[in-house]
Amino acid sequence: MRAVLCALLVAVLTTIAFQPAFDGQWLHWDDDKNFVEFETWRGLSLEHVKWMFTTFHQGPYQPLSWLTLGIDHALWGMDPRGYHVTNVLIHAAAGAAFFACARALFGQVRPLAQSRPWMIDAAALVAALAFAAHPLRTESVAWVTERRDVLSGLFFALCLWMYLRFTASTGRARTRRLVWALVFYVASLLSKGLGFPLPLALLVLDTLVLGRWNGTLSGAASAAGVSFVALAREKIPFLIPAVLAAVVAWIGQRTHTTVMLTLDSYPFDSRLVQSCYSLFFYAWKTLWPADLIPLVPLPHPLVAGEPRFVIAVVAVLATAALAWIVRRRAPAVGAALLAYAILLAPVSGLTQTGPQLVADRYSYLPCMPLALLFGGALLFAARAQRTWLFAAGLALTLVLVPLSRAQARVWRDDVSLWTKTCAVRPDDAPAFRNLMLAYMRPAEARMDTDPAGAISLFEAGLEVGARCLAAGPDAGTLANLSSIHNSLATIQPEREREHLESALGFARRAVQRSFEEKKHTPAAFKNHAWTAVRLNLPKEAVSSYAWLADAAPDDPGALLSLAQVMVMAERPRDALAVLEVGIPLAPDAPRMWALKGEAHRALDENADAIAAYERAIRCAAALPAEQAENPEEVQNWRALAEALKQK
Repeated sequence: MRAVLCALLVAVLTTIAFQPAFDGQWLHWDDDKNFVEFETWRGLSLEHVKWMFTTFHQGPYQPLSWLTLGIDHALWGMDPRGYHVTNVLIHAAAGAAFFACARALFGQVRPLAQSRPWMIDAAALVAALAFAAHPLRTESVAWVTERRDVLSGLFFALCLWMYLRFTASTGRARTRRLVWALVFYVASLLSKGLGFPLPLALLVLDTLVLGRWNGTLSGAASAAGVSFVALAREKIPFLIPAVLAAVVAWIGQRTHTTVMLTLDSYPFDSRLVQSCYSLFFYAWKTLWPADLIPLVPLPHPLVAGEPRFVIAVVAVLATAALAWIVRRRAPAVGAALLAYAILLAPVSGLTQTGPQLVADRYSYLPCMPLALLFGGALLFAARAQRTWLFAAGLALTLVLVPLSRAQARVWRDDVSLWTKTCAVRPDDAPAFRNLMLAYMRPAEARMDTDPAGAISLFEAGLEVGARCLAAGPDAGTLANLSSIHNSLATIQPEREREHLESALGFARRAVQRSFEEKKHTPAAFKNHAWTAVRLNLPKEAVSSYAWLADAAPDDPGALLSLAQVMVMAERPRDALAVLEVGIPLAPDAPRMWALKGEAHRALDENADAIAAYERAIRCAAALPAEQAENPEEVQNWRALAEALKQK
């Protein structure tokens, strides 16, 4: 009964720690790509379930996570609060399962197993809270995209719990518990595949902690120990899904647009330095969870002599040496650190994907061994009559709850998330750009209904952009500044010219910066072209519209825009050449034919102009009601055709 109450207490305190996430919104940080703008996952039909079990959307293979999200959609629709509640509750359940895991472990490890039962329960409670209520878990819990973390973590903890019960049992119960451990492990891998190193971690647990090996490495082998070969053979049922999950994860990353970095672009020595930094970073943030942000960018190139990397390498080597020195007196220390390194390996940088150096969410599974080590150390201290240490550890663990509540508020919306990031990294131009966008999106939505509110938000975005200018803005930031001034020109007509000139200045700089960065940001060219047209500078707009058309040669809209600005720039013959490419892509588009008529009319080719206008009118008449052209424009085409016939 006491154990059940402790597990419930862990779940309740974990829920309290992350309760601010209940009011969280969809974030324009993958939530938009995964859920808001993408609809395929919304449903529980056979077709939906088939898609969930066959897709690599955005890279990961996570069918069970998609299934829970589909259930959420059936319950909540697109209200993000329901999804956040589910995330928190799943994580709270993972905390309770981790308590059961810690309790089972402490009950089997000598001399901890000789402690009083209430002390074992208390130590397991501390270990579970050190894992579940820690601010490092916030990214996984308060971000709907990372449903895969909390769901895989729940099944992972249940797998460890069942495995520990398996090692302590005999007969039919032993086989049944091994099967359940395997089922939970497969479920974890189907939620997110990063738990595939578990078989190696289980060998570490067997040999260095549980004393199941009859060798001498642990210094605590039991008389009933078995051979290492037998222990390895016992892991084969786990090894098969682990290998499959690793292969599937590799395929998913290769099929996603953010492919793994090659050794040519990111050499092995840099990966080793990054791995050491990862080992240091998550352990340090576990001890000092300050300045947690969604992304620490991977530097290009990675300079190994940079102080943060030197400190990390020295700390990792010193810790490894210390663990080796105390391997016989305290084998659990080396075991926990080794298991931590094993579970972290897939996301440590050895196989680098994406732009991040480190990310808080990667700590979810690897920090479980550290939490077990913390709880076990406190239990050992309590057995040695150092109860004040135990009390201090419990107090420190409870302090995690308000810290996690504060961090959960950071992840509530785009503005709070990127405001915190910019405060921690004032030289991070992409973070400033994201904060500008966080102000721009609601401002654009309120331009018609609440002009004053929109202006206030746009001005906040301009202030962010001004701060970013000092840090050396990238093309995206400059393009955003141009967009803000373009929007302000619309809702502040008395200052239209002033805003448009500012917009053009930023757009020109954005285009130049885009070429310098060799990234060719489309928004830079779109802003430059559109602003030049608004300022009646069509000749300047041609170059950017031409770039956009070259970047999307199969997009009839891009070709139409280029042809339009060429007509405005008194280049009708060039416009006709563009339309010869664009019309076959959209042969029933009225505007294509109307523009062809404009170009022929400018060249005094009246017969061709009349034929083009009449074709535009017929195409407009054939459109469904929801796609109908402006009647005034269609009437204007008809009038132009009639006027040409009378010449």
